[in-house]
Amino acid sequence: MLRLPQGDQRVELGAAGSVTIGRGETNAIVLPGDHVSREHAFIQSNGRGDFYITDLGSGNGTFVNDRRIIARALLRHNDRIRIGDIEMVFCLPAAPNPPATEGASATQKTTSVNVEMRLTSVLVTDLRDYTGIAQQVEPDALSRALAGFNRRASSILENYGAWSHKFLGDAVMGVWIHREPEQAPRDLFAILQAASELADLAATLSQQWKLPGPWRIGAGICTGFSAVGNIGSSRSADFTAIGEVVNRTFRIESATRQIGCDVAVAEETFHILNRVAPVCEYFVGCEANLKGYDEPRPLYGASFVRLKSLLDFISQGQ
Repeated sequence: MLRLPQGDQRVELGAAGSVTIGRGETNAIVLPGDHVSREHAFIQSNGRGDFYITDLGSGNGTFVNDRRIIARALLRHNDRIRIGDIEMVFCLPAAPNPPATEGASATQKTTSVNVEMRLTSVLVTDLRDYTGIAQQVEPDALSRALAGFNRRASSILENYGAWSHKFLGDAVMGVWIHREPEQAPRDLFAILQAASELADLAATLSQQWKLPGPWRIGAGICTGFSAVGNIGSSRSADFTAIGEVVNRTFRIESATRQIGCDVAVAEETFHILNRVAPVCEYFVGCEANLKGYDEPRPLYGASFVRLKSLLDFISQGQ
């Protein structure tokens, strides 16, 4: 049961179900508040009657009975879960539910596909100055140009092994699952190649459609553990990845403007790449203030020209 200011809300968990919790609207449980991450946590059954809550790398933590959990915790009947300023009470399916507040409206949302934590890398690209260009182009022409970009971008991401991809307005997100840790460097070089080709695609289409100024993109890449699987409720389920690594990638892409580069990678991503290629010769280290983070985060940035030089170096060595 979720205790909200406007009354109690019940969310049923199927025997093999999972529910996601966060500020984003695609979560099964949507919580308001500045202390709630967009994808904050999820509750999942192991199929044997046990339920666990997993924190998705949130900035302000997930608490069970006033103790902050480290990654994951087993839930027991009547455990109190606190996220931000909102408290929920967990009740085992076989146990009686606590009474709802009188007059409250109850809703039920269930999911039946498990979610698992996997090592992933996320690529986010965003068209630079899209709003400025949109003000100078007829909506129909701009719509066709963007549709063409998305269609061909989809082929590029699939060609380089993206496990899933999404188009969010003028932004593109691709997700790669590293099935084995040793596979991560190879996957990451494929991601860099995909980012480079997306930049070329944007430039080509802007010339083809005679847009007032070239289409340029910024790109952010981050590696870490995320929850992958069927995310959301039975009414709106989406097979995707969620977690801090996804949120941070969007912040990293936004930071490319701040640090004056075309593509930026997180510290974890940089170190994986640097094990097998001298990426330090092509990327410049710096710190950037990412929205939602208290301290500056280390990033490594490069221009697309430098990125192409790195990819040429790698291809010559193969």
